[in-house]
Amino acid sequence: MKFILGLCFIFFSTMVLSSELPQNQRMSWVTTQVNGQKATVPVNWVVQGQDDLPIIVAIHGTPGSWTTWKTLMKQPEISEQFQLIAVDRPGWGQSRSELFEVLPGFDDQSAILGQWLLELTEHTQQPVILLGHSWGGPVVTQLIIDFPELADAAVVVAAPFSSTLSKPRWYHRLANTKVIGWMIGPGLRRSNKEMLPLHSELASMETDLKNISLPVTIIQGAKDGLVDKDNAEFLQSRLTESPVEMMFYQDKGHLIPFRSPEIIVSALMEIRERLGAGSTRVSVN
Repeated sequence: MKFILGLCFIFFSTMVLSSELPQNQRMSWVTTQVNGQKATVPVNWVVQGQDDLPIIVAIHGTPGSWTTWKTLMKQPEISEQFQLIAVDRPGWGQSRSELFEVLPGFDDQSAILGQWLLELTEHTQQPVILLGHSWGGPVVTQLIIDFPELADAAVVVAAPFSSTLSKPRWYHRLANTKVIGWMIGPGLRRSNKEMLPLHSELASMETDLKNISLPVTIIQGAKDGLVDKDNAEFLQSRLTESPVEMMFYQDKGHLIPFRSPEIIVSALMEIRERLGAGSTRVSVN
């Protein structure tokens, strides 16, 4: 029940927040390998902040859209001291394509988003911080593995990383049946298609986590009813070459970006101070 309520909250929250589309919304087209074939796919994103500031690239979970980060974007420290780029992951929001319904493979997500980000940040002299919530967390680590030159630091929030702790639960299998799938609607049905193979996708990534060397901040709440809290400790144990900052909260759950954005602000401000900022950058506007 917590799973269904949590997903419904995320799904309907993003629908409400997306009703106000900003003027700084952008659409890019990326040509890369998708499902083993060359394809050109859309990537929708929103940018906030001046173009001479450190860059945050925020990647949502499932279900979701760039609006997952709208509460964070309203925080004055973020709007004044960062350029935040919030993206619709491939298969969500306005980054949907007739070529696929969803892309549950982290390698496909990384191929599209990595190519997009390389082009977007090609000339910047500002540090780039990758930020991922829930399902977006392992997308962040896959991006770092595939494109180690892409970012300077990462933050993962309430994210799954252990294949053992992320096996499909009974409600995932139930939602995959025809009747229940019809009842929950297309958005949650698509989300479930990303959740069902999650454990196998994580298993494929686990051995590569040791190759990550940039600083990673892990944010996790003990009351998370969707992602097992022990995923945080698992990730920390696998990041053997990375400086890791653990931020664990006994009173927080899964919806930290929506309900406790100040926690993410604190992590980002600490990273900003540690990394410093460059002086010039080519505008993405």
